[in-house]
Amino acid sequence: MTPWIASIIALFVWWFSTGAILMAVKYADRAGQRARTTTVLCGLPMILVGAYGFWWSLDNETLFGVYVAFL
Repeated sequence: MTPWIASIIALFVWWFSTGAILMAVKYADRAGQRARTTTVLCGLPMILVGAYGFWWSLDNETLFGVYVAFL
């Protein structure tokens, strides 16, 4: 895979995730305390997914392992 494709994927993931976070924060700010709590509780599984992806990619030296480590 060329470095250009990896760069484009990294930029897309970066901008998409930043937009998703900003959208969730904007929703939570406008909707009140219950929406803030719901937003936090819905985001907690991402911590578990991220921790598992980190653990999984520690010993994986494939190209897919590199992408998982980046995410």
